[in-house]
Amino acid sequence: MALNQNTLKDALVDLGDCVTEAEAVEGWADAFDLYFQGAETLGVPVTPGSTSPARDALAAAAVGASTPGAGAGKLAAGLGAYWGQVASLAASIWPGTLAAAPPGGLAGLQAALEADFAANTAGGVTRGAAAAAVASTVHGCNAGGIANWPPPPAGPGPQPIL
Repeated sequence: MALNQNTLKDALVDLGDCVTEAEAVEGWADAFDLYFQGAETLGVPVTPGSTSPARDALAAAAVGASTPGAGAGKLAAGLGAYWGQVASLAASIWPGTLAAAPPGGLAGLQAALEADFAANTAGGVTRGAAAAAVASTVHGCNAGGIANWPPPPAGPGPQPIL
């Protein structure tokens, strides 16, 4: 298995219309965490339940996303918080790893999401198309995470998180 942007797209579509910011933030955190469950490194899948602290960190960092103009920044901060937890919990997420490094693409996530949000609110965009655009952006910015396995000869050293 590997990260699949369609998993994120489908989870975002399934959110439907959220009435409160809390619903939206919790739904976003659940959607991203579901997507991240597909991540693997060196063929080792995510240990079930191991990313709960990362999911909670994303939700906490995304509070305030409904403030006009803040959504992309808050969601990008949430994904940064998620990856911060992944980095520190890598050994429990993928047993055998020593640590993990977040993808460099996270640095451009806010600007990319702002562009998606602008395009998605321009009119005539379906929920599915809007979710697909956001999922594609998030997926692209998540490429490049590294899991640090023990160095040779004990292990293979750094490996991509797919």
